[in-house]
Amino acid sequence: MKRLLTIAVVLAVALAAAVGAASWYVYATFRPTIVVQKVALDLPSDMTLGLLIDLEIHNRSQLPLPYTRIDYRVSADTMNLAQGTLNLSGTIDPQKAALVKLPVRVNLANVKELQSTRAGQKAVLTIAGNVYVDLKIKTVAFPFSFVRETEIKTAGEPANIIIKGVQVTRIAPNELGLAVQIGLANHTDTPISSLLASYSVFGNKQLILNGAFKLKDMPPKSTSAANVPVTIKTEQIQKLKKDNIGKPISLLIKGDITTTLKSHELRIPFSVTKDVELVEKPFEVKLKKIRIIKLSVKECVYGISLDVKSLLPQEIRNVTIEGPIQITKDVAVKVLDKKITLLPGRTTELNLETHSQNGGLIKLARELIKMKRTQGALDLTLEGETADGTVISGNARGNSTVDVDSSAVQKETP
Repeated sequence: MKRLLTIAVVLAVALAAAVGAASWYVYATFRPTIVVQKVALDLPSDMTLGLLIDLEIHNRSQLPLPYTRIDYRVSADTMNLAQGTLNLSGTIDPQKAALVKLPVRVNLANVKELQSTRAGQKAVLTIAGNVYVDLKIKTVAFPFSFVRETEIKTAGEPANIIIKGVQVTRIAPNELGLAVQIGLANHTDTPISSLLASYSVFGNKQLILNGAFKLKDMPPKSTSAANVPVTIKTEQIQKLKKDNIGKPISLLIKGDITTTLKSHELRIPFSVTKDVELVEKPFEVKLKKIRIIKLSVKECVYGISLDVKSLLPQEIRNVTIEGPIQITKDVAVKVLDKKITLLPGRTTELNLETHSQNGGLIKLARELIKMKRTQGALDLTLEGETADGTVISGNARGNSTVDVDSSAVQKETP
């Protein structure tokens, strides 16, 4: 009997361990990344303060992720401002993200009590909660939190900021261009001026850049929008690019917009994330052939054939190609071609012509006809844009031996 009891206890412990391991595996596999993107203020009534909270939920798994509800708690230090459950449901596709808006209502009596006891002091604002995901075998709560130290004002926030997004404007060998899209609202009866913003840019949690910019003044009771250019030209972005070829880099831009309003400093925090994949080499160019098209005592016409290929998954429009092509060690031809469209993964053949009345080039053409091959070199810069306006820039450099085709040369008549 004692032996049977021992066996039962061992089996129970083993079963509990197996269930625990399975639960941990499911939790780790399907756990989404949940980010509080922004918090805006609204005043729907004289007694209610509205918090418009944007949650971005990233499904990192390979399966759809259905969520059924979201609960939340909003507090300032130890004072509870709001809590509740929102029956928001949806499904997030594999490897995708969904933006969920949480309309939270706070009783203004609580806010006014906080203002009367802590006016001019700083408090820690915490927004926390859980996103409930239906995993069929079990509904699992995945937590999120947003913590920010803020100054308690004596009145409602006079302005709020909404980060509408980040657009990649330029990808070049030595730089990354971004445009931060900002929306501002002035709720007061007085103008807001001297709006200054400071920001930091992080790539995969590593600091890349610190910067600052100035926004336009805002009239009373108005809204405005701005695209703030951010250009990254640092060794750090080069290292990230090298270490993450073929993988997206998670960029985080966070900072504060500050101004002085009625002798008080107004500080509005903001943050926004953007996943960017930086390509090492967007274009591939090969010197295919050099042709002698026309040869006379006074003039020669060279034809140069290039194979140009886009290595990007989208169409590149209005591509310009500029720079010299070295025909021989001592002679180079400058290329300038515009308005080319490159299709994804497709090779486009370009046939360029250059006319010359230079005696040296005429003589060189005669020598090339005899040689039939020459050592050529490229030093070209290519630049175009995608359908969403992102400028793509790249270089094509290198040496190669190419054939000289004179089969269709037009020679002078005696």
